[in-house]
Amino acid sequence: MIRYNDLINNAKDFASQGKIQEAINQYEQAFEIDSEANDLIDAGFLYLELKNYEESFLLFSVVVQADPKNPRGYYALALWYEEKEEYIEALKNLEKATTLDSFYIDAWFDMGRILEEIKDDDKASKCYQRVLLFSPRHFWACLNLGSLYERQDKLDDALLYTNKAYDINSNMKMVNYNLGVINARLGNYEEAIKNYLEEIKKEDGFYQAYYNLGLIYKDIYKDYEKAKLYYLMGISKAKDNYFCWYNLGCVYALCNQYEDAYNCLYYAITKRPDLRNGLENDEDLQDFIKTKNYQKLMNC
Repeated sequence: MIRYNDLINNAKDFASQGKIQEAINQYEQAFEIDSEANDLIDAGFLYLELKNYEESFLLFSVVVQADPKNPRGYYALALWYEEKEEYIEALKNLEKATTLDSFYIDAWFDMGRILEEIKDDDKASKCYQRVLLFSPRHFWACLNLGSLYERQDKLDDALLYTNKAYDINSNMKMVNYNLGVINARLGNYEEAIKNYLEEIKKEDGFYQAYYNLGLIYKDIYKDYEKAKLYYLMGISKAKDNYFCWYNLGCVYALCNQYEDAYNCLYYAITKRPDLRNGLENDEDLQDFIKTKNYQKLMNC
C-alpha cells in the first residue's frame, strides 16, 4: 500500500496545483494497484472537470455499486447529473445522500442551489436553513438565502441574511452588491451607495454595481454628472454592459446632449435590439424623441 499511497498523494498535490491531467495519470497508476472509494470519487471529479463524462460517471457508479451506503458516491453522481442539466436525477441523488447522512452540509447546500435553478424557492430555502442549522456561519447559504428572499420581496429577511453573510466575510464578491440591491429597494439609498462603493473597491468586484450607482444618481438624486461618471466607469470595466450604454444615453438626453445620447443609444440597440422596444415610452427620452437624432436612430 505504500506505493498506492504515494501515488494518491502525488495526485492530490498535482490537483491542488491545477495540474488536472497529471493528477489523473497518478490516480490511474494507483488504481492498477488498489482503489478506495474516496480516491475513486476524487478522480471522478477531475474527469468531470475535464468534461470526460463517461469516465467520471463510471468511477462514481463503481462507488455506489460497491458501497450503496456511501453518501459521497450519491453526492458525486448528483453533481454529474447537474453538469448534464438533468436536475431531477441530481436531486434524487442528493436526497439519497442526505438520507444516508442527514448532516451532509454540502449535499443540503447543493440541493438548495439546484432547487433554485428549477425555481422551487420554497424548498430551496428549507435546504439553506438546514445548512445553517448545522453550520450557522456558512457564507454561501446566508448569501443565497438573502438573494432568494429578495426575489420573493421578503426584504427584511433578505437584509438579515445578507448582513449575516457580510459579517462572515465582507471581502467576498457579491455580498456588498446584494446588500446594495436590498437597501436600494428599501429606500436606504445612502446605505446602498456605500454598499456599491465597497463592492467596486474589490479587485473582483461585480461590475453591475456601477450600473446601479448610475441608476441611483440618475433616478433618485438627479445628479446627472455622477450618473455619467459611474456609467462610464461601468463601461470601462465591461464594454458589453449594454444597459450602461443605454442609460448613459438617457443621461445625455436629460442633459440635452442629443448627439452623445444618439451615439450611446445607437451602440446599445445595435448590440441589444430588444432595447429598442422601450425607447418610445422611456420618460428619460421624451425630449430626445422630438429631435432629428431620434429619427436618425429609428432609421438605423
